[in-house]
Amino acid sequence: MNSFKTTNYAGRTIYYGLGFIWLLWAALVALAGSWQLGLATALVFGFGLLDDLFGASSSKGFKGHLTALGRGTITTGLIKLIGISAVSFWYALQEGLTKIQGGGELAQSWYDPRRLAIACLAGAAIALTSNFFNLVDLRPGRAAKIYLFFATITAVVVVLATWFMGFNASELGLSTLQESLGYVGHPYLVTIIPIVLILIPDLREKAMLGDAGANAAGFVLGAFIVLWLGWVGIALYTLIMLALNLASEKVSFSHVIENNPLLKKLDNIGRLNSGE
Repeated sequence: MNSFKTTNYAGRTIYYGLGFIWLLWAALVALAGSWQLGLATALVFGFGLLDDLFGASSSKGFKGHLTALGRGTITTGLIKLIGISAVSFWYALQEGLTKIQGGGELAQSWYDPRRLAIACLAGAAIALTSNFFNLVDLRPGRAAKIYLFFATITAVVVVLATWFMGFNASELGLSTLQESLGYVGHPYLVTIIPIVLILIPDLREKAMLGDAGANAAGFVLGAFIVLWLGWVGIALYTLIMLALNLASEKVSFSHVIENNPLLKKLDNIGRLNSGE
């Protein structure tokens, strides 16, 4: 690709411009004080943009990039995977672990093996989420809908776990339902605003996220999910993301959706009919 235009699944020429909302979001977040998250999101966006501008369609997925490497070719996709993984680990180590552990001795020690282990786990969860959203962004609005689903389900589960079941409530200092809702609610709103803004133009095929937007969206969602969960939750979430990423090497998500009546109906909501 050598421009910001591409042909989508229905043969329409559209722009990649929607992804730039995450660059704007990153700048606003950084100015608001969360410079680590802003910088990390911008870097992930940059790696995705590199693949948008110079990537080749001949090498796809983990297997495709590793096969190309075996032939002596370093693909932009491989650079992106390594880059996003490094940024995810850095962010988990810099910002996320202090919140995950609620401060204390672990947050003070950069070289504590426990901290490094959790950073690897959290970083993997974030990087895998970023890659997953790039994999599902194959139809207008699909990535945005899945984003909203994951964010909402995780927020609800965290509220139920922290308040109604007392999971991590004392560690997080959540003594009332209102505090539990506040702990999840504000970050939830911050992370879904960009997706809500791009949903309609994405569905109406005015523009698309591209790798830059999809990878950045997945990174942001993964970062917030990691911050909401304790280490057990992060471990389970990482396994889910790993399974989905590995499944994509063998199974077409589009094929699965097309052959499931409920998923197909949800996937098509708000979308232009093919050929319209």
